Amino acid sequence: TNSTGYVDWSINEALSSSSCTLTYPNGSTSAVEPCMSPWSKLGLAEGVHSFKVSATDLEGNLATVSKVWRVGK
Repeated sequence: TNSTGYVDWSINEALSSSSCTLTYPNGSTSAVEPCMSPWSKLGLAEGVHSFKVSATDLEGNLATVSKVWRVGK
């Protein structure tokens, strides 16, 4: 089974940067990449996926949020 992952978020401050990573069911992790909301990824395999977004505001404060979901059974 292949599926599309979709994550949407909002931030109430001006940002200097944001980055995202995706951890796949086999434990491998994608490269850290700049990202914006909404984020999507096509062709996700069956299993548990973990998405993490990190954002830094203009004052240098870092916040990180994760979302975990399962594709298929």
